[in-house]
Amino acid sequence: MRIWRIVDSRTGHGRQSAALVDAIRALPGLEALGVEDVPATRSLRATLRAARAARPVCAIGAGHATHSRLVALRLLTGTPTIVLMRPSLPYGLFSRCIVPEHDAPPARGNIIPTLGALAPKPPPSLREAGLGLVLLGGDSKHFVFDPGEIEAQISALIANASAERWVIADSRRTPKGLLTKLEDRFADVPGIAFMHAQDSGPDWLPEMLGRARQVWVSPDSLSMVFEALTAGAAVGLFSLTPKRQTRVVRAMEGLRARGYVGTPGNVLPAGQKALDEAGRVARLLAADNFFGRGMRT
Repeated sequence: MRIWRIVDSRTGHGRQSAALVDAIRALPGLEALGVEDVPATRSLRATLRAARAARPVCAIGAGHATHSRLVALRLLTGTPTIVLMRPSLPYGLFSRCIVPEHDAPPARGNIIPTLGALAPKPPPSLREAGLGLVLLGGDSKHFVFDPGEIEAQISALIANASAERWVIADSRRTPKGLLTKLEDRFADVPGIAFMHAQDSGPDWLPEMLGRARQVWVSPDSLSMVFEALTAGAAVGLFSLTPKRQTRVVRAMEGLRARGYVGTPGNVLPAGQKALDEAGRVARLLAADNFFGRGMRT
């Protein structure tokens, strides 16, 4: 028996579906389930033919490119489907929809609201009490990413000596030259390391999130914020000016209001239990006997 992951080219989408698959396979009776990645770009005919032969327990997808394949699998082969995030097609076309609260999903029997995007648990590791991690995003349709303002906030953070050692990492959206400028600025400050996005492998971020005691993230990076919260670190958000009220802006405002994250100049939340939205969703699905014939008794 296998779970199918319908995958597109977006790493973030893949990490969300992988988080749910891992949570499902961690449930009693489902440990033996296999996983098969099915590209969303595979021809529909080939996908349907393979599904009829393999009879997957369910198909999971995140991202608009996966939606039509999920709908076809459900309607034409009877495969139970799970779509992550708000779908571009009607909710009723999917068996289950896992939708963040900030997308304001309607109250329907096939919708499970979540606090945010599902995120994988980091690998087991020891927290390093003096380690702080800074994760930089970049300009987006949600926030104005001002490199000068970010640089000033990072400088204040380091000056306050809230951590003994820092790792500062950029992303592919970070304005070109910002991380190099920070390297020059802090060249004489001991205990600061830098990681350029092009030099980091797929395992680097999960490992660092498992080690860092505190993580500071620019609020445009929705997935990184929820990955840090899922890792159980104390999380802070840098202050950026919203361009307008969007779902990401609402999500960050909600996290601040509920005390999940701190902001510059404020005390970080302490003793925050790690989020486990993927585990909660998996348990709800199992309690509803969603996986049916995939359960091992």
